[in-house]
Amino acid sequence: MRPEARTDLDARGAIADYPPPEACWSRLRRPTEVRVRAHGGAHVSEETRPATVHCSRYQQELPAITTRITFAGEFGDRILSSVSQQAWSEWLEMQIKVINEYRLHLGEPAHRQLLKDAAARFFRFDGGDGSVGGAGPEGGLS
Repeated sequence: MRPEARTDLDARGAIADYPPPEACWSRLRRPTEVRVRAHGGAHVSEETRPATVHCSRYQQELPAITTRITFAGEFGDRILSSVSQQAWSEWLEMQIKVINEYRLHLGEPAHRQLLKDAAARFFRFDGGDGSVGGAGPEGGLS
């Protein structure tokens, strides 16, 4: 037996009195504000972010971070407000060395905290000399 033809379909096979797909797609393409975000932290829009910051690592006014950062919360906000793009780029390279040297597994909270502490030393948040310190016999990290 053949099923009966549906009477609520139009010529295209769409359900009558239902918005066409094009009408629904426009909702997906709404303009959004471009934001920089410290994952889990506060949103800082590009309009309110300063173009330069007093870099805690270099102790001078330098261009602010323009990329997404990997730290959350207050620590991420502190990085956005006091670390330059140049220092952040150098940290991304040093971060790889720290993860490899200490054999960190970032799924573990203690290892994430160790990486955060290394970043604080690197950016001189503690008033130190900016070295991360060495784990190996030669003091592999600087």
